[in-house]
Amino acid sequence: MDPQRMRQKLFVGLVLILCLHVTSGIGFPQHASTEIQSSRLPRPQTTPLLKVQNLSPELEKILKDWEIASANIKKLQGEHYRYVYDYVFLVEKQSMGIFYYEAPDKGRIDLVGRKVKPGTETVKEDPNTGKPVNLRVQAHRPEKWICDGKHIWMVSDIDKTVEKFPIPQKNRGTDIIDGPLPFLFGMPAEKAKRRYFLKLLKSPQASQVWLEAKPRWRQDSANYRKATVILNKETFLPVAVQLIDPTGNKETVFMFRKLVPNKPRGIFGFGNGNPFNPKLRGYRLVQKISMPSLIGFHWKKARKLMKKSGCLIEFRRGRHASDSGLAYIVYDQEPHAGVPLTKGQKVVLTIYDEQAVSTSQTDR
Repeated sequence: MDPQRMRQKLFVGLVLILCLHVTSGIGFPQHASTEIQSSRLPRPQTTPLLKVQNLSPELEKILKDWEIASANIKKLQGEHYRYVYDYVFLVEKQSMGIFYYEAPDKGRIDLVGRKVKPGTETVKEDPNTGKPVNLRVQAHRPEKWICDGKHIWMVSDIDKTVEKFPIPQKNRGTDIIDGPLPFLFGMPAEKAKRRYFLKLLKSPQASQVWLEAKPRWRQDSANYRKATVILNKETFLPVAVQLIDPTGNKETVFMFRKLVPNKPRGIFGFGNGNPFNPKLRGYRLVQKISMPSLIGFHWKKARKLMKKSGCLIEFRRGRHASDSGLAYIVYDQEPHAGVPLTKGQKVVLTIYDEQAVSTSQTDR
């Protein structure tokens, strides 16, 4: 699996928990596509320079206060609950666990599935149709992710296996702020405005701040459509985060409890030990080739990443891009990330086609 995408997936659960902002949620678009006949694609248009959004004085102050509060957090630990709602397969997956973060790029998250009584269902409103749907509730598979700043460790306590992925030098330390995980590391307010369309929502509780963020960068919009962040108004620590994938078919919600910032010594669940140096005696190091997540990559970059896999790569044109910067960007793949690959296996990547030309434009 590609190390950059592995790092992204780790911090989806891990540093999102810090909630110095949002992250990715990748769905499975259900859209008919046409196979690309040519092996060469036209050069995509470059993304135009985006103007800084004009915000209300109230929202400007919140962003600045959030930035200052975030800068003071060097360590953060707590509990969290994760709910993943899949409106295609009509499933809700639940998990819970603990996490620990240490600035600028260390973290750990231990997740276990919540106990669910067989036959349990829940009712949710489908964000695409606005109609209520019944979802089958399931416990999510246990996960354990550890980042020591140089490597990411994916540990399976069930299989007693561990996978290790290096982090490129250029993406270590504070440079991670310019990666796929924006605000998570205390992004300055001005930079946040250049990367997101931000909106202050009406909060049902006076003690909370509700923010909506929609991506402006194509690498972000290929991964998620919208994020809603709920903050404690006094501490600016996260209360909850909701992520909607680009298709609206998947919703991920994180809820946070018992957050402890800057604890000098001792970590619950680890005592005074180092959570970033796992004891893996008796575990088997797994060396295998897995399908990387290519969502958000330009087709040429995706082809380059898959060149040494020995697989047969097929590109297909999908729906029209909503923005010129999304043209020729991968938004769906088969097989999905993490699936083991074999030499000669067919891999299908679906990309955004060029923007459709409106009637008003053609009449000019």
